[in-house]
Amino acid sequence: MKGINYQGASIISHYDTKRHPVKNVIINKIENGRVNFYKVIEP
Repeated sequence: MKGINYQGASIISHYDTKRHPVKNVIINKIENGRVNFYKVIEP
């Protein structure tokens, strides 16, 4: 599976050399009762 890229419904992911998926993390925060995008953390 090394080198395989997969585009899912909401993410683009790939697999490392040990066949583990590598994904970004999206952090949202709640302000005044609303969910707002805060940032993306990339591996």
